[in-house]
Amino acid sequence: MRLVKKMFFEIIFSSIALLFLDSLLTALLFFSLFYFVFTFFRIDILFAALISTVFFLISFIKKIRQNKIMVLEKRYPQLEEKLRTSYDCSSDDNPVALALHTDVINLVTNADINAFLNSKKLLIKVSGVSVLLFLTIVISAYGFDVFRITERIGIPIQPVVNRIKDIAVDISNRVPLRQTTEYMENGKVAQLGDQELNITIDTYNTDIDINEINEPEKNDFGGSFPAEVGGYAQESYEEDISTEHREVIKDYFKRISR
Repeated sequence: MRLVKKMFFEIIFSSIALLFLDSLLTALLFFSLFYFVFTFFRIDILFAALISTVFFLISFIKKIRQNKIMVLEKRYPQLEEKLRTSYDCSSDDNPVALALHTDVINLVTNADINAFLNSKKLLIKVSGVSVLLFLTIVISAYGFDVFRITERIGIPIQPVVNRIKDIAVDISNRVPLRQTTEYMENGKVAQLGDQELNITIDTYNTDIDINEINEPEKNDFGGSFPAEVGGYAQESYEEDISTEHREVIKDYFKRISR
């Protein structure tokens, strides 16, 4: 029974690993596509990564919900009904179940776990990723994008893009800033954003006199510095110093007085 359960565990685990790689390749294909498009329109690559992540999750969740036993039976007709029955009776140890398990194990040994992958779709995905990344490198190297192309053919697209950016900035500036405005007396000041403002400073109600604003004074630290700095040994009294330490102390003072 352990051999049968181990066989089904390996089938399910291997199928999940292959489906994960297939979903990752699908996400890489979408990333290459959006990377190419966003490079052409000068859009941040981060958006392509976010969209590709969403496609990866959708693809992997959809594939992982598939019945792995059914997929393998469709690829190998000789396992039809036998594999499902063996899986349902994996805990039985009667002679009929044992004969079925033995037959299924012999058939699965000759089966290819890559049956969970479509070789044609896999080839298309790899080719698509290679072509799209190559085209992205080409347009990046030669500077081909929608702005230069429209500029050459006489269609002014840059003002439209600038207008869209201004609208986005205006919308973001209208969003209330709770963390900032709660510390301000007038919360509208935090919502001004990048707008140009004309500010007049009222000096009558403050101690500031703009007529007395001058250049900062230079500090004169003087230019008289000692020509030479040296150290001198102080007098030492040997009455309270033991004889064995006197020579050590004398040598120490001689060294520091040099």
